[in-house]
Amino acid sequence: MVELLFATARACAYPGCSIPLVFIDADHRVREVAVQIAHIRSPKPGGPRYDPDFPADKLNSEENLLLLCGVHH
Repeated sequence: MVELLFATARACAYPGCSIPLVFIDADHRVREVAVQIAHIRSPKPGGPRYDPDFPADKLNSEENLLLLCGVHH
């Protein structure tokens, strides 16, 4: 699942944000993942956008996950 999220996105999913998913420091040959996996519908009651009617088996599916930078998560 995580691989699919990274394969289909290049930057933060927040509209207008262009922060890349991975920063590359060519001088030190280091790559750093700069995003967080976020739920669209919260898996927890009382959480943001919680929907008691959303199927529990889809909470961690591609259709309910997106990648956000730290600012927008």
